[in-house]
Formats: sequence, C-alpha cells, structure tokens
Amino acid sequence: MFAAAEAGQRDLLAQEFLRLDELRTRVESLIADNKTACLETARKRGFGVLEEWKTSMLFLCAPQPRFLINVLRVAVSRDPHAPADLLDKIDEYCRSAEMTPAEVPIVPWSARTTWFECRVGSAVDTSKGVTKYSFYDWGGETRFEEARKGFGKNDLKRAILQKVRELAL
Repeated sequence: MFAAAEAGQRDLLAQEFLRLDELRTRVESLIADNKTACLETARKRGFGVLEEWKTSMLFLCAPQPRFLINVLRVAVSRDPHAPADLLDKIDEYCRSAEMTPAEVPIVPWSARTTWFECRVGSAVDTSKGVTKYSFYDWGGETRFEEARKGFGKNDLKRAILQKVRELAL
C-alpha cells in the first residue's frame, strides 16, 4: 500500500481499501458464525468481552487506522492530479481530530548508512537520499479513553480513518 501511495496511485489504493473491507467483513462473519468457540477463546486469552477480542483479531488481520491515514495522506501528496487544496483539507481534518504531525526521515535500502546515523535523535545525512515524511499520530490516548464512555476508542479511530478515506479517494 505504501508503494502505491508513494507513486500517487490513489486508484490502486481505492482497490486495496475495498479488499480490506472485504477481509474485515469476512473475519466478522467468521467470528459471528463461530461465536461459541470465539467466546471460549476470548475468555482463555483474558479478554473481558467478545468485542475486545474481535477488535484485536481485526487489528491482526488488517493495518491499523493510523497507518492507513498516513498512507492516504502520502498518496494525495504524491498524486499530480489531486486537487491543490486536498492535502490541506486532510491535514486540517487530522489536526481537528487532535492528531499530531511528526516528521520521519526514511533512508532507502540502497543508502550506505551506518547504524549510528539511523539512531533516534541522530542527525541523518540527507545527501544519501533520505526522504522526509510527515506522519500523523493519535496525540495521546486520553481523548480516546474519554470517548470510550459512549463510543469506543477504536470506533472513533475508524471514524477518523473513514473521513480521511472519503476525502482522499
């Protein structure tokens, strides 16, 4: 997905998102069809309720919403046909959802970079082909814990992803 995003291929990403939707539906269906076995497994694994275990299973099967949001953002930034203000709209929405941006330098596999240059906090020599990406993070779990009262934190994260997906694709 990241390779498609890096190439700005939002049409290919749209297809991948549909495949993820199909996978999610299939996993949910399998869990529903095998509820008794799933409840027993959830209890053995220490989950209080089936929904917590189901959420964990879905996160194992599909990329996390934060990754998908960042992939969509990269795709829009690389797509020469994307409307000029689309990236600004996505950034504005992410900031309004209290997500925090951070710049992450990524060294290509072919760069002859040593371990010392790649340590956290070390200066990275951009002459070796380092690409800097701006990625968003959730900005702390406190807000999501507060949201849990009426709306689960994972549901809230998926709602944020859905809005960014609607904007980007």
